[in-house]
Amino acid sequence: MPMSGRAAQFAPFAALDGLDTAIRETARITGRYVELTENEQMELSRIIHRAINLGISVTITHFIPDRKKPGGRYCHKTTRIKEFDGYRRCLVLGDGGNIPLKHICSVHIP
Repeated sequence: MPMSGRAAQFAPFAALDGLDTAIRETARITGRYVELTENEQMELSRIIHRAINLGISVTITHFIPDRKKPGGRYCHKTTRIKEFDGYRRCLVLGDGGNIPLKHICSVHIP
């Protein structure tokens, strides 16, 4: 049997099941979490309290940790902040969701 025929005979056989998935997962890039300074935290707190008191929509930039590996990604959400939950240390949003305070990078009032 020619060499090309022999190679085709074993092509469907996957010796390492899941290897392709593992390689794609390793190659996937995640971003780093950046902690705010004390001054940045104070300014963020001021803006959050103002937005709650005024009842206006804001754009929140927050970190979403990756479930499979270190790091994550930042995303933006425009919504109204309903309240600050001091027990759970998160913002309760007007759409019913919540964001942990430690994951919030910035809040912008349009």
